[in-house]
Amino acid sequence: MTVSFFGTLDRLGDLKAALRPGGLLFYQHHLRSDPPAEAGPSSQRYRFRSNELLYACLDLTVLYYEESSEYWQGKLSSTVELVARNSHSGTQSYPEPPRPTTGE
Repeated sequence: MTVSFFGTLDRLGDLKAALRPGGLLFYQHHLRSDPPAEAGPSSQRYRFRSNELLYACLDLTVLYYEESSEYWQGKLSSTVELVARNSHSGTQSYPEPPRPTTGE
C-alpha cells in the first residue's frame, strides 16, 4: 500500500488493518522543519512533526525510516519516508542481510 503526500494519520489504523499479513506500507509526507519548508503545504498544520509517523507505525515492523530536507525547484522541501511490514506476532522480524560474497 502506498500513501504519498496525503496526511491521513487519523485513518492510519484503517489503512494498517487493510494490509494483508506480510504486506508492506510505503508512506511519504511533508514534514515540519526549522527553517520552515517552502515546498508543499503552506501551513505547518498539514505537515507531520518529527517522528510522528514513526511512532504511529510502531505496531508494524519498520524496515526504513528517514526524515530529510533538500532544495526542490529552488524551494526547501522537508519530507519523511517510511516502509513497514504488517507483522502479526509478538516479535519483530526483519529480512536477512545480504551475505558477503567471496572471491571463489
